[in-house]
Amino acid sequence: MNSRTWLYYQLKGLEGVVTLINAGRPDLTATGWDIPEGVDHVNGFKNTKEIYLKANPDYKNRYTVPILWDQKLQTIGSRFSPRIC
Repeated sequence: MNSRTWLYYQLKGLEGVVTLINAGRPDLTATGWDIPEGVDHVNGFKNTKEIYLKANPDYKNRYTVPILWDQKLQTIGSRFSPRIC
C-alpha cells in the first residue's frame, strides 16, 4: 500500500467507513499485488490484476496500488494517491 494513502486513512479515522486491504507480498509481479486470502470478503479479489480487469477487461498496463474501488459502480474510482487522499 502507498504510505501516503495509509497515513491519510489513519489520520482521518476512516476505519469502519472505508475497507483498507494491504498487499500480501512486498513485490510487484505479473498479477500485481496479492490480496491475502479471505481478506476481500466483498468481491473475492485475489490480486490487483483481478481488480483492474474487472474494471476494464482490456487493461494492459501495470496492476499498481493504491486503488480506490467503487463498490456501487463496480469499477476503480481512482489510482492516484493524492486524489484518493
